[in-house]
Amino acid sequence: VVELDRFPDPRIRLLEADFSGPSALIKWTQQTLELFKEFLHLPLPIPIQARIAGELELSSIFTKPRAALGVEITDLSVDVEGEGAYLDGISAKIITDSEGTTIENVILRKDGGSFRIEGFLPYALQDPWTFTPLEGKEMDLEINLPRTPISVLREFFPQMVQSAAGSFEVNARLSGFFPIPKFEGKTA
Repeated sequence: VVELDRFPDPRIRLLEADFSGPSALIKWTQQTLELFKEFLHLPLPIPIQARIAGELELSSIFTKPRAALGVEITDLSVDVEGEGAYLDGISAKIITDSEGTTIENVILRKDGGSFRIEGFLPYALQDPWTFTPLEGKEMDLEINLPRTPISVLREFFPQMVQSAAGSFEVNARLSGFFPIPKFEGKTA
C-alpha cells in the first residue's frame, strides 16, 4: 500500500503485508495517527496526535493463535482539559498466546528520562481470537522510573498536581491476582 500524494517522494510505502499459510506479517512505516484513525474509523474521545511505526506478526491463526506486536510511537501529544501533554516517544513489544501475555520493554520517553514496564499478564489469546483470564496464574510486572521531576506528572494530571515541587522515582513489582495485586518496591 503506498501513498501517492506525499512530498517529496510520491511512492512512500505505508503498509507491507505477507500472508503465508496460517501466518501473517504486517509492517507499517511511520505514519500519523490521523491516517490510522481515518483508515480504521477510530473515534478518539480526546485530541491526540502522534506518528506510529510497527510490526504485527500473527502465527497459528486457525489453531493456537499467537500475536507479537512491536510498535514505535513518536511525537505524542495529548490535549487533556485544555492542558497539553507531550511524550518524546513510546516503544513496546507485546507477545500474547494461549500461555498468557508477555510485555517486553514498554518504554515511555520524555525529556531524556524514561519509564519502563516489563512482565507477564495472565490473559491468554484463545481461539477464536478472544482474550481469556488464566485461572490460577498471577501477573508479574516490573515498573521502573528513574528520578524524574514531579512537574512531569503535572502535565498529565493538571488538577491533581498543581503546586508540588521536587522529584521522585519508582522501582516496583506488581504481582498477584487481579483485581488486588501485591505491590513491592520503593518510591522516593
